[in-house]
Amino acid sequence: MKKIIIIIAFAAFILGGCSKQTSSPTETTGTDITVTSSTSDAAVLAYEKEVKGLTELSLDDLKTKLAEPTAFLIYLGKPTCEYCQAFVPKLTASLKEQPQTVYYFDVTEADTNLEIKELLASLELEYVPAFLRISNSGKTIETFDKKNGELSAFLKS
Repeated sequence: MKKIIIIIAFAAFILGGCSKQTSSPTETTGTDITVTSSTSDAAVLAYEKEVKGLTELSLDDLKTKLAEPTAFLIYLGKPTCEYCQAFVPKLTASLKEQPQTVYYFDVTEADTNLEIKELLASLELEYVPAFLRISNSGKTIETFDKKNGELSAFLKS
C-alpha cells in the first residue's frame, strides 16, 4: 500500500512539474549582435511609444548620415530587446532635460539583412542597446557605457 501511495505522489509531482510553463526572455546571437527577446506586448508598445520622440532613420538614411562630416547621436535597438526596453525611457528622460536630436535605427532585421549586418559590423557593435556619438564621417565613434559615466554627461560632451 505504501508503494502505491509513493508512486501516485511521485507521478503527481512529475506531471504537475511538466505542465508548468514559464515564459522567459530568450537570447539570440546574430553576427556579432546579441539581442534579448521579450514576449511582452505591453513592453513592446511602451518601447515603440518612447522611440517616437527620436528621429528614426532607414538604412539608406543611416548610410547618408555616416558619410556626413557632422557629428550626431544615434540609438540602435529593437522593440523586443528587454535591455532596450529598459534603456529607452532613461534616454528620453535625459533628452527632456537636455533637448537635442537623437536618431534611432531599429536593428530588428539584423539577423536576416546582410546589408544591416555589414553596417553594424562597421560600427563594431556587439550588442544592443547601443547609444553612439558618431563624427568625422563615421570614422570617430564614441559609445555610451554606463560604467564610465552618466547618460546626461554623455549627452553634454
